[in-house]
Amino acid sequence: MLLLTLAAAACVPSTGGKPAVLLERQPPSAEASAEAPDGEVEPPEVPPPTDTPADAVLTIDYRVEVRSPDPDLADAATTITSVLEDPRGWQQANIDFRQSPDAPYTILVVEGEEAQALCQPYDVGGRFSCQNGPLVVLNAIRWREAVPHWPGDVASYRTMLINHEVGHLLGMHHLRCTEEGAVAPVMEQQSGTLRGCRANPWPTPIELALAATHQFVIAPAPLDVAFPQ
Repeated sequence: MLLLTLAAAACVPSTGGKPAVLLERQPPSAEASAEAPDGEVEPPEVPPPTDTPADAVLTIDYRVEVRSPDPDLADAATTITSVLEDPRGWQQANIDFRQSPDAPYTILVVEGEEAQALCQPYDVGGRFSCQNGPLVVLNAIRWREAVPHWPGDVASYRTMLINHEVGHLLGMHHLRCTEEGAVAPVMEQQSGTLRGCRANPWPTPIELALAATHQFVIAPAPLDVAFPQ
């Protein structure tokens, strides 16, 4: 069973004074190792987050691994890089994503069984994706199929999936859309439900403003109980 436990919730007001989104904060748990089915631990250590002022550029060094024989995933690494470099994305929050073979953060596209192993202690049911410490684990099942209620094409769902899980890597918590017909935050759990809101693959102005403070812990440890995307 996938559950969501909230330690605290804070409303983020809209310009009209009415709460537009709900910020959901969850308590961190002890960090767990992410072990692949073959016993390989990925990766062993992560340097502490950089204390970057809001007016400075925060650099995130990352690498991409696609661990699937499926030829339909051959372009996944290119897609991930393209989304992270897109001017509509998190880089608007003064964040620079830079690929490096020795990067401390890894974005993986893996099949369901390996996703289940890498996401522990999260139970992703072999179908969901997650951020787990230095790992962003994108489930190949979702990558191929999206979810039935997603109104856009698979490409836009992949964009949302990348931005959502990388948002967690940046320390962002879930945001909940509270007005029917409003644009959903990318940190809304859109793979589960849209709550009557409009699907959205990109960070919203509120999310970008929060991320631009550079006040969040990068690559946070797993939560006690969570509902991955």
